[in-house]
Amino acid sequence: MQTISLSLDLVNKILGYLGTRPYQEVYALVNAINTEGLPQIQVPAQTPVEVPAEAPVDSSTVTVTTPTDASTVTTDVSPANTTPSYN
Repeated sequence: MQTISLSLDLVNKILGYLGTRPYQEVYALVNAINTEGLPQIQVPAQTPVEVPAEAPVDSSTVTVTTPTDASTVTTDVSPANTTPSYN
């Protein structure tokens, strides 16, 4: 079998198009592209997120602070409340 080289961008566009087609028509081709393509790409290592030891553990509240503007969004994710508050 001969081998060709395609850019990752082009392969993603092809897969995007195939995603619009009926599953039964394209599943074998998508699987073949994934089987041959995945070993060839380099996945960047992810930086682990560290949670401070003193952070309170509350399963009903999520707080996110953005590093760019230091604003904080806190959301109560309990079933009774889904409204975020901005600080």
